Amino acid sequence: MKDSSIALLKKFKRHYHKCKKSAAELSNSGGNFGFSLSFESDSGSLKFKREIPDEEKTIRFVVLMRRFLNPLDSIFYKKIWSILKNEFPETLSEEIIQTIEVWIEQLRTGHIGFSLNGKSISAEDIYRIISDGEFFREEEPLQSSLKALKTGYLERNLSLSLFYDYSVNGLYVVSGLFDLILKAEKSAQYRSKFQEPSAKNKKCIYCLTENGSFTSEEHIIPESLGNDKYILPKGYVCDTCNNNVLSHLDNQLIQSTPISFLRVLFLPHTKAGKLPTARFQNAVIKKTRPRELAILSQTNTNQMQVTELDDGTFRGSLSLSNCKFSPKDIGRALYKIALGFIAFDYGQDTACHPKFDAARKFITTGTDAPNGLLIQLESIPTPEIAVQYVNLEPKGTAFFINIYGFLSFINIEASPQMKMHKVLKELNFELISLKE
Repeated sequence: MKDSSIALLKKFKRHYHKCKKSAAELSNSGGNFGFSLSFESDSGSLKFKREIPDEEKTIRFVVLMRRFLNPLDSIFYKKIWSILKNEFPETLSEEIIQTIEVWIEQLRTGHIGFSLNGKSISAEDIYRIISDGEFFREEEPLQSSLKALKTGYLERNLSLSLFYDYSVNGLYVVSGLFDLILKAEKSAQYRSKFQEPSAKNKKCIYCLTENGSFTSEEHIIPESLGNDKYILPKGYVCDTCNNNVLSHLDNQLIQSTPISFLRVLFLPHTKAGKLPTARFQNAVIKKTRPRELAILSQTNTNQMQVTELDDGTFRGSLSLSNCKFSPKDIGRALYKIALGFIAFDYGQDTACHPKFDAARKFITTGTDAPNGLLIQLESIPTPEIAVQYVNLEPKGTAFFINIYGFLSFINIEASPQMKMHKVLKELNFELISLKE
């Protein structure tokens, strides 16, 4: 499902607050982004000095800004600027449009001329080569350009300085767009496009109450797993459920051993805008850069076993102790996700159907589940979260849920009962009862 323009503007605002907070912490850490050149007459050499503030905070800021500067992201700054111009032209004067266009052009070109293989390239080009060539990804077509950027000490350090500058300068552009979104929200066009749910539409899909407050949206998949797309609007989930039982189940899912480890591998940053960390009794695993992990032993023994393979790569194994995994809590969290998707696709009335009452009770109170849980004990990590489901005839609503390679099957109705199949057993699945 494609996000609406209003949804993208709201998503942009939520992420902007994280970037702004990160930028403030970076500024308060001391130091500056900069570089200097000096010529030593004695040796006849040119010296280059590159400065960045606190490295950890710098990496965090660059990671957060990536969403605004990546053309493939839904909140890429040029997409948001296009939405503002097309949807809310009455809020933009010619002077404002010209100002933003000048800022965008200055961001693209940069303040320093740079040549690669005899050809002039822009700051935007350098950012893409480093971002997609090594920092965030490793695209093969960019490797020759990346190698050229690293041909000498001066080129390597100057290009890295321009890479960091691009993120800093990008913040000025997105700050201007943020201010324009606030202005657009006061317009009649914005109010006509976005209406809060009326009182008659307020009914909690989890506890069925129609009373109380409904002031919060609900992330069907936890926001802490990177979800900013599958969100139920206000009126679908009461604040009592949202802030209590559902929040607890989200935390149980996120903090479980397989998920906490996998989110460090694949999640760019946490809900709070920090690089993800997983803590275990014998080790701490933390992301230090988008493609780098640090494993810190909490004991006197080496936790990581590494062997070199014939092709020159390495394979490692890590044993973690004091692992957290409660099948019942995981099951409740998965049922919560499943019912949320039914509401997302078919609306409140369908999600509130009596056939889901047993699932609803399991989610909210932890009583026996109407069905079992199939999970894969050994799986291959994958950088995606996917949910698929089918309505079985005459009864049954079956879900397949993939969270970064943690695979599970559930049926949130009592019939038909989940059963182990030979093929599933061969794929290392296990059927777990969710009853006391």
